[in-house]
Amino acid sequence: MGLAQTLLTIAAISLLSMITLTLNSSYLTTNQVMVESEFSVEAVSLAESYLERAIGKNFDENGISSHLTDTKDLTKKHKLGTESGEDPKKMNLYNDFDDFDGYTAVDSTERASYNIAIMVVYVNDNNPSIISGSETWHKRMTITVSNQYMSTPIQSQFIYSYF
Repeated sequence: MGLAQTLLTIAAISLLSMITLTLNSSYLTTNQVMVESEFSVEAVSLAESYLERAIGKNFDENGISSHLTDTKDLTKKHKLGTESGEDPKKMNLYNDFDDFDGYTAVDSTERASYNIAIMVVYVNDNNPSIISGSETWHKRMTITVSNQYMSTPIQSQFIYSYF
């Protein structure tokens, strides 16, 4: 075999190696994206299940037995969360939307364990992306779900308004 044929063979093997590495890298990246997407979909489903539990509750503890007419009657912003007699880990005892503030848990499915964190705040009447400095007729719940297989946690937000 001559020098030209040897160089041609080396070039062909190099080209074949590069193509194989590129295909393997592409396959691994695609597989990683698919796995992360599956866990993200499950995380969104978990976030929605917590949200559904919360929106079935009253807007505010003080509005359970009477109709609220003034924001001064609402639970003070620094007292959002569970009230006395409510166990922070037992949602079935929650009776209003803001009881979920500060809730954290590990929720396991057949495939993975997810870290859940919930925050409830009063928000500005005109711009719900701004946390209010006082009580308003609008509360925003942010549910954060993460696990070891997701590079970015899922955050779901919901505005609950009292009218």
